[in-house]
Amino acid sequence: MPAVNILTVNAAVSLKDNEDFLAGLEVTPERQAVWDELDGLDCLVAHKKIAELIPAVSSKRSSRSARPEAAVAAILNKVRSLRANASDTRFSIEI
Repeated sequence: MPAVNILTVNAAVSLKDNEDFLAGLEVTPERQAVWDELDGLDCLVAHKKIAELIPAVSSKRSSRSARPEAAVAAILNKVRSLRANASDTRFSIEI
């Protein structure tokens, strides 16, 4: 899986017109609404919003499906690492 940068140098979420992020994704009205809500937010504010979405997403998935909590935890760990190393502006997650 290729590395995908979703943060600006100021740690804001960048999803709109982010070709790397959108590559291979099916754009649905529901997904677009979430992306629009997150785009431009500080990464920590976006994290809070994502964490609020987990219960809704979890209830829609069967117990055999991939757990969204693991994906959010991976994002959180990378965000914390970026905050600690402010000169490192790369953001990549392998799930």
